[in-house]
Amino acid sequence: MRKKIVFVICNGRSGSTVFSKFLGAHSNCFALSEPHYFDTHFNDCELCSCEKTYEKCDFWNAVVADIGIKKEDIGRFNTSSIPFTKTNEGKIKKIIKYLNLFVFAKFKIPYLYKDYFSQIENEIKLLESVMHLREEKIFIDASKGLTRAIFIMSVLGSKYDYSFVFLERNINNVINSMTKNRVKIELSSGSTIETKSNSQMDKLNAEKQIKSITKHNEIMRKIFNLDVTYVNYEEFTKNPHDIFVGLKKMLSINWEETMLNLNEGDHHLLGGNYSRINARTIRSNGE
Repeated sequence: MRKKIVFVICNGRSGSTVFSKFLGAHSNCFALSEPHYFDTHFNDCELCSCEKTYEKCDFWNAVVADIGIKKEDIGRFNTSSIPFTKTNEGKIKKIIKYLNLFVFAKFKIPYLYKDYFSQIENEIKLLESVMHLREEKIFIDASKGLTRAIFIMSVLGSKYDYSFVFLERNINNVINSMTKNRVKIELSSGSTIETKSNSQMDKLNAEKQIKSITKHNEIMRKIFNLDVTYVNYEEFTKNPHDIFVGLKKMLSINWEETMLNLNEGDHHLLGGNYSRINARTIRSNGE
């Protein structure tokens, strides 16, 4: 079986962390969560899902050594700071970027915007390092962005297999999650840490963002003729087994009862919200 990258595409706060942790509890899957945050999280005292800071996590230190970069240089190993398009860019420039992506993906004509492409190349180094160090065959990348995923797939080509999961969640539940301003981290020792949420947003802007991203993903899916599997997060929390059965053909793996225990497996989720630590079982109220 060739190694496969499963891209989980969705709005923020749609349950991708819990969903990827669920898949990562399978013996033949490894969940990365949001690896594009590698440059910002490694040195900022954020906790890995193993409850160590990334800087002290044995697994992520092995990745750093495998890539061959010094810890003090990770902040300059850019994987996240350059967006594909900027909000203040003109419409014509945005269209040119999308056209350039299309001809790059379809015909391998070089992509013109070097800074963004260098960032994608760093993310690919990171992904391939993780895949080199792990024995699992399926890797769950829940970085959410479809444009980024298309770039990565276009660069790596037939070296790996790829699948896309479009994760959908009730818009009111997404908005409620996006507008939270405090979150508790529940450690396995029984102690808790309360911290400010980094995703706080007012309801109006949250709804506007959700609709915009959903529309964008559907347009891109059609343009690039992507074969995607849709998963409803609320249905997943109610009946994870049936949702997994719907994914079985895509994943080519069998159900394991231990997947219901989200602590199962050697998790080292990077980024995502604190359900990477808090989520120990699948609950109907989600994240």
